[in-house]
Amino acid sequence: MCAGHHNGCGITNLLHVPLLLQVGAEDTAYDRHSATVDQWQRLEAAREQHPRGYISDCFVHAGKPHNFVDRDPAGDVQAVMRRPVAWQADPHRSPPDVVLRDTNAVHWVSQHTRNPAPFHLIWEVGLSADRPRSPGAVVSDCCSPDHLFYWLDLSGHKSGYDSQRIQVKIDQNQVRVVECGSFLR
Repeated sequence: MCAGHHNGCGITNLLHVPLLLQVGAEDTAYDRHSATVDQWQRLEAAREQHPRGYISDCFVHAGKPHNFVDRDPAGDVQAVMRRPVAWQADPHRSPPDVVLRDTNAVHWVSQHTRNPAPFHLIWEVGLSADRPRSPGAVVSDCCSPDHLFYWLDLSGHKSGYDSQRIQVKIDQNQVRVVECGSFLR
């Protein structure tokens, strides 16, 4: 999320997606500056539960408004709040407690590797985004994207799903269902 808003979407499905959140400290429309820090706190709390997942960072850019350039390809440093949660509690602290960081999101995400087939999945089934497929896509003849999450496929169930969340783990050569509705039983 870069000067955007999460629109109330949950974070459950982001277990294996490294995510950098950025916002200007003066980006007050729709309370974006505060909402960004709130969303990061949710990610950090989830990381405490699942230490190998929910990798994230939050850059609140000192004195910056909405829609500023924060992606210098050269990696020039920008002043960001050292502790976003402390800043959120006292946003008018003078002088602000800042640190200089390379805020180029490509540089940040390049430090992380996303596993396309993880051994542990947590899926909030009701949370999905429109994922159009281009003509000729390899998966164009597969089931609807709303029924797929990594290697899980719920397309065989036509009458709806009775659980909001599925959690599975692969242990050795077995898939262990940790949490689910009646369909996977």
